[in-house]
Amino acid sequence: APQSEPTSASNSVLPNRPEQTQSPQTPPTPDWLRSGQSSAQLMQSAGQRSQTIRYQNRPSQILTANENEILFSLLGDRCTALATTVCRLFFSKHGRWKLKCTCVLSFVRDANRRSFFLRFYNIYERSLIFEQEIYQGMEYERVDPTLYQFEADDKVVAVNFMESEIGRAEAEEIANHLNHQVTRMGLREDIPEPLSSPSADSSEGKNG
Repeated sequence: APQSEPTSASNSVLPNRPEQTQSPQTPPTPDWLRSGQSSAQLMQSAGQRSQTIRYQNRPSQILTANENEILFSLLGDRCTALATTVCRLFFSKHGRWKLKCTCVLSFVRDANRRSFFLRFYNIYERSLIFEQEIYQGMEYERVDPTLYQFEADDKVVAVNFMESEIGRAEAEEIANHLNHQVTRMGLREDIPEPLSSPSADSSEGKNG
């Protein structure tokens, strides 16, 4: 495991942006957490009522309205940011952590690719820095309240969030979405193969 873990991020946010004059309010709890239902259960209930769930981009209250709009414009067609925040991105290198950048992180539902991703953006350069598709068995390990790490395809990644109340709340929201999706993937994998019907078995025996 990499040594010299990233230290907790300060309350400074993205570079080259104006200071906020007011402290943002704590983001509301998502409906599926407040109700005690999973997002999958809510989807099933909505389907039974012949209604279509419309996913909406979830802004970060650390960012300004304009910065959130820039982020949403970068997501692509049929992609939705289910959770968004600001973080520092670290990659492991030769057993030690190396700071990549300070950036915007979104947990993204990509309907085109039928999958979910962690995507890290530089919104000022309007570029995608790094993305990791959520995979079965993925472990998003909480090292401390503002620091998480996970194994990517070819490296270990650490994500360091802001220490403010909002920074921690938005970090937890991303963790909840990610862990929920990993759990869903595991449940689908555990579904057994359907048994053949008795009539099919008997007909095969007769033909044999």
